[in-house]
Amino acid sequence: RTILTDIRRDEVPAEAVPLVSGEVLDSLMERVHSEGADLLGPDGLLSQVAKAVLERAFSEELSDHLGYERGDAAGRGPSDHARYIKFLTDQWI
Repeated sequence: RTILTDIRRDEVPAEAVPLVSGEVLDSLMERVHSEGADLLGPDGLLSQVAKAVLERAFSEELSDHLGYERGDAAGRGPSDHARYIKFLTDQWI
């Protein structure tokens, strides 16, 4: 099962514990009020949280698909494309 796939509504229990605690929400709302930030809108809290959650989920999904984390040495070797170009170059030169 991955983060973005295979989750069905009927699998979530009705009494599921919220993923975001009241303390975290209180802290975020306090910052919104104290800094005069918007709750909604393109630069609002809701947009920022949604963006952060989606970016993290996509990053996890990509890491799961590739088999290594971003910046990991496992992803720094020559790509299949580079090996193919070298093969072609060796054949014709």
